[in-house]
Amino acid sequence: NEGYRKWFNESPHAIVGRHMRDVLGTTTWQAIERHVQTVLAGQSVRFSTAITYQSVGRRWIDVTYTPDLACDGTVRGFVALLHDMTERQEMEDSLRQSEQRFRALIDNVADYAIVLLDPDGHLCSLNAGAHQLLGYQSDEAIGHHYSLLYPRELLAQDQPHREPLREVDRIPV
Repeated sequence: NEGYRKWFNESPHAIVGRHMRDVLGTTTWQAIERHVQTVLAGQSVRFSTAITYQSVGRRWIDVTYTPDLACDGTVRGFVALLHDMTERQEMEDSLRQSEQRFRALIDNVADYAIVLLDPDGHLCSLNAGAHQLLGYQSDEAIGHHYSLLYPRELLAQDQPHREPLREVDRIPV
């Protein structure tokens, strides 16, 4: 089809009738050969992998091979459905790297307490500055409500947001 034509830069007529190994290249063939053998034995196959094609380079693909069965149940060949997941995989990798850089930045700030809260106000994470300035280790604070970080007298007045936190006012867990 048109997708294969673009990937292999050959017309369908130039591809039809050739062995997959010759079209894909030896390295790619070796990466998928066991899946091809399984589908030719009559079992459907689904897998996701990164494969380097001679013509288009490395691609992340989601593949489904379905046997093409004759009326008597013998395998005549198979149908291959490939979904190119390269763009999505690259975006996920980029996002993961960005999150790692952000996490490293936050974790290494020592002069400021940075805490992450869930929507209900429970502590999800504390950076190094929070450990140092507030006196709590992660295992002591995570899961507790953020009010844990405020002095008791402010909590009693129901006004913790009006005064800054003080290290000396640490409330035992």
